[in-house]
Amino acid sequence: MYNDADIITFLQTNLGQEAAQTSLERLLRVPSAWEALQQPEFLKEAVEASGSQALFPSLLAALSLGVEQLSDAMSGEADKLEVPEPSSLQLIASLGVMPN
Repeated sequence: MYNDADIITFLQTNLGQEAAQTSLERLLRVPSAWEALQQPEFLKEAVEASGSQALFPSLLAALSLGVEQLSDAMSGEADKLEVPEPSSLQLIASLGVMPN
């Protein structure tokens, strides 16, 4: 499990200073998204899915549902995905992106 310093270092190393700063500004506003990045595999998956761009809370939400990239969700590819595990749905709910 990563701590805050580990996450920041990972983002700076893999995204560059500007994209890491943008990611921090966005993700720190959603504490549960930041918390999800403490899992090393999820952080790596998120950075890979971002295409070395800044991370967004919406990307993390999509990844937790099994969407590999947001472009897949937009193209309808997400309809072909398996139903997510309950733990994934709980993560999404904690991110505050589930409809009421």
